[in-house]
Amino acid sequence: MASSAYSNGCTIPFGYCQCGCGRKTGIARRTVSRLGRFKGRPVRFVHGHSERWAEEQKIQREQGMKRCSQCRKILPPDRFGSIFKRSRKDGTDRLCLRAHCDVCERKRKAMWSDDEYAAFRRTCKNASLRKLYGITIDVYEEMLACQKGKCSICRRRETRKGRTGKVKMLSVDHCHRTGKVRGLLCHKCNNAIGCLQESITIFERVIAYLKLHEEQEVRHR
Repeated sequence: MASSAYSNGCTIPFGYCQCGCGRKTGIARRTVSRLGRFKGRPVRFVHGHSERWAEEQKIQREQGMKRCSQCRKILPPDRFGSIFKRSRKDGTDRLCLRAHCDVCERKRKAMWSDDEYAAFRRTCKNASLRKLYGITIDVYEEMLACQKGKCSICRRRETRKGRTGKVKMLSVDHCHRTGKVRGLLCHKCNNAIGCLQESITIFERVIAYLKLHEEQEVRHR
């Protein structure tokens, strides 16, 4: 039986209610994109079950829990890895959780070869770079090669590691006013620029402050 092709990654059999009740759904007579209905294809829910599913999702959020879209188990959020940031209307970002739990994710990865998974990760990174900074993964790699894989400020390689223990990629530094990409920085240098509000005046004060105290230390020796 074919698997569902819903955008949230749910693997309930195609043509069955997404709420998990096990009932078959009807065929959409017309396309209604906002409801996820497409003419000639099975609808996502049995009539009335979308409200029940939404209410269940609300209760799970209030309780701080989430249902895995594959094994259907209700688990705490730390069992779901974050995948990307989605911007709110007010301009702030929120971290979104993966639709399936860590156990199901490992099973899914085991079905892929190393080359296939690497290609998938490259595609995801390319989409993220295009959305956030307007550059492609090829442009990022070209910048990385020009910097010899090191931070543009401290001239050191990135040392911060992710949840898997692998060293993370250098951060893309950009001007928050114009959106122009400036270079690739390590996590510490990128954070330092942000904490000092990208102000040259503040940086000059920091330099003067450090020089002053360095001179005082030399005098007391």
